[in-house]
Amino acid sequence: MGISVVKFFLLLSAMSAPVMSQTVASAIPASQAPILWDSFEQVITIERDGTATTTTEQVVRPITPAGVQGLAAIPFPVSKSLQRFQLLESWVLSPDGKKTPLDAKTIMTQSSPWTLQAPTLSDIEMQVLPIPQLGVGGMLRIAARMSQTTPHFPGNGFFAAFDVPWIQRTASTVTFSTPADLPLFIENSGWTAQPERREGDRLVRRFTRTPLPFAMPDRRSTSPIDWAPRLFVTTFPDWA
Repeated sequence: MGISVVKFFLLLSAMSAPVMSQTVASAIPASQAPILWDSFEQVITIERDGTATTTTEQVVRPITPAGVQGLAAIPFPVSKSLQRFQLLESWVLSPDGKKTPLDAKTIMTQSSPWTLQAPTLSDIEMQVLPIPQLGVGGMLRIAARMSQTTPHFPGNGFFAAFDVPWIQRTASTVTFSTPADLPLFIENSGWTAQPERREGDRLVRRFTRTPLPFAMPDRRSTSPIDWAPRLFVTTFPDWA
């Protein structure tokens, strides 16, 4: 059975997260994750017209030299016509305690490999942030905001989150803020839903994940959408 159109676009929206570890993990046969996320937190604010902002804050540590290589540059996929990317804060902390801020002016624009392989026209490009002076035992913090300035479907919004065993996070938190009377439809497999709370005229829903046991990708496996802990959230009432 094929996935619905909405779920297909959910998968596309999931690509908006930085692509830090897939390349590293697929290339390194190791029993230990080359990169460790000390913290990963996203706050997604969805509006009635389908526009949204996703603010991501994360602290990452390379555990091996391969992890340092994998964090040499961080690509952020951005649709030129639908999204706007903003680097809020970024710095590198070396093992000796020296803190080096990273400048958003160093971000480079590159073609997306997804665009080159796509069967249809796409305007996704990579905003690439170089990460200098990061070594084993060091730390990288990135805070960034992705704004969905034009919704894929007017009046509706959607989001997808996955946890896979080759991306090691101490903890993951995803929070959704919507108008209190805006219906939100959720498919949750493997995330822990926290009690909902009101903040003025908005409703806030928070989901958390504990770490998965580390495992390298298996090329014989089906897509992570089939088996990984996942969270689909949308305003579409008939998205299944």
